[in-house]
Amino acid sequence: MPDDGVTFLHIFEAPSLTAFSLNSLGSVPVEEWNKKLREKVDKVRQLEEDYTAEGQAAALNCAFLSKPAEKIGEGIIRAAQDMHANLIIMGTRGLGAVSRALLGSVSDFVIHQGVVPVTVVPNSNPN
Repeated sequence: MPDDGVTFLHIFEAPSLTAFSLNSLGSVPVEEWNKKLREKVDKVRQLEEDYTAEGQAAALNCAFLSKPAEKIGEGIIRAAQDMHANLIIMGTRGLGAVSRALLGSVSDFVIHQGVVPVTVVPNSNPN
């Protein structure tokens, strides 16, 4: 259909100040946090360039959206609802069964929310 499109969605956890240790004076390591944030922004920009180029090369009506969320799965669900998505296509990190059981699986979470159909594409390069 002419109005159909693909949105490449990247949900990320923003670096939290609590992840950094306080220095000897007890102050917040703002420079270290800013560095981590800049690194994250650079990675997101590269993702946007790569995915947008691939979408355009395939003649897709595509967009790129990146949002922070405390929990990745909840961020995906919220974005899908906000965009009135008809389908979620997502990849996997390639975790083994034990890791998935201990850490949980974002794809399992998204599948079981039932907001829209979900297609999960296995990781083609699990290394």
